[in-house]
Amino acid sequence: MFYASVGVKQIQAHLARSRHLWGRRGASDMLFYLTDISGVADDIPVATRGLRTVREILEEHPGVVINIDSVDTDGVVQLQGPGRSAVEAAARAIAHNLKLHLPAASVETSIREAASSVAVLRAEREGEPASTTAYPPTVIEFPLAHHCDECSSAMASREVRVREQLLRLCGDCAARNEGPRNETLRSSATVPTSGFMVEQRMLRSLQLTQVQDFKQLAGLGQLPAEEARRTTTNNHIATVFADGNGLGGLFGHLRDEAIRDGSTRHLLEVSKRIKQATENGLRAAIETSRIAERDGKVMAAIPHILGGDDVLVSVPATRVWTFLITFMTTMQQLLGEDPYEEARAISFSAGVVICHQAFPIGDQVELAERLLRQAKRAEQGQDWSFAWQDVTNEGSQPLERVVTLDGWPRHEALMEAARQLGGKKGGNTARSTLRSELRLPDVGARTLRLRHLAERMEGAEDLFTLAFGPAWRDEPVTDAHTRDLLAALSIMRWLP
Repeated sequence: MFYASVGVKQIQAHLARSRHLWGRRGASDMLFYLTDISGVADDIPVATRGLRTVREILEEHPGVVINIDSVDTDGVVQLQGPGRSAVEAAARAIAHNLKLHLPAASVETSIREAASSVAVLRAEREGEPASTTAYPPTVIEFPLAHHCDECSSAMASREVRVREQLLRLCGDCAARNEGPRNETLRSSATVPTSGFMVEQRMLRSLQLTQVQDFKQLAGLGQLPAEEARRTTTNNHIATVFADGNGLGGLFGHLRDEAIRDGSTRHLLEVSKRIKQATENGLRAAIETSRIAERDGKVMAAIPHILGGDDVLVSVPATRVWTFLITFMTTMQQLLGEDPYEEARAISFSAGVVICHQAFPIGDQVELAERLLRQAKRAEQGQDWSFAWQDVTNEGSQPLERVVTLDGWPRHEALMEAARQLGGKKGGNTARSTLRSELRLPDVGARTLRLRHLAERMEGAEDLFTLAFGPAWRDEPVTDAHTRDLLAALSIMRWLP
């Protein structure tokens, strides 16, 4: 028997190639259509979707079928068949179909001969090479041509009307444009289980409608004047990229178990439970951060993608901390209840980017991924942790700053004490002044300024005692002392 896989690589980067939400959503729809094996795409008329599905392609390759014993991974099609040439041809046809409609996607096929799916796992564990073919993104071939108005990464190949605006787009961005195939998919009777369609599942589950763009999403974050710590709270969003820790070890054990037992059943069961737990955690976070009287029937979140253990989602900036902490605590609870002991050891890390709604989504995703890696690295992938960047206030170069879920109560206590600074009317000015003093590079000057503030600023003495310790006046206030307080003040900028 021959086994093949056709997979889209670097999916997050491909989704984020567009600068606008219509392009990101359109890419998710296209990736679903081109890799769907559930039959949902096939139920949509060809004239509406305008492309061939995986099942339609396989009808042209008798004997080649979907490998149902492999782990279900979004963006990957697993095949099997008795003849090498037939399986290779089917994999190649699916890859060509992907590249035809999404030329900027990075696609790879692999094929190997094995007695069973378990034998494939054994070969992978032993490092036996498979026959692979890479289909990289189409490169810019004629630099004097007009660049795509949407991604600026490829040459424009056609003019397309997008929301009353005539744009010159590359083939990949043109395929993402909203049209009948998108509308029909979003209203289909069957809700796809693919991670590319997570936004639609959330909308139907919560019986809400989707925001039209990032500007509307940011507007949902508007706080009443009496709650706001900033003059304007309706023009910023936050993008969260969360990913599981310890999954490599977990699935390594499960693959070894499958090889030993000759069955992938337990591997598939655990994989499915983790994916469902992640979706439930996302739903809980969206529900908890929702403010019904302000949001109406609109969902104040844009889930971009849900993988087996990773989530990419955008929310209003003023809701991000409620969202993130709810997601993490819910996941901690759900995974802690899993019947498989190894799964209970999984934790999650996250990278959070807070920025103006016009900040390109591609840049948000790239920065969030860097922050995610930082959060994982700081705790060696062993703890619930997150890193963040407030781009408007701190720039786009990531600060070395990571907080763990266990450390969150301390930051909450610091934020509560910081709310008392300067009294009711002078709080924002007092906290801004304090941030500047805490950032002074000279430790001696910083220490003197903070001692001065403790005597003159309402609430400062109590805050400094909590942050630096009861004997803080007897020693220099170092970076180690100020780290948690600066983090708490940063978090506070987008809290009521």
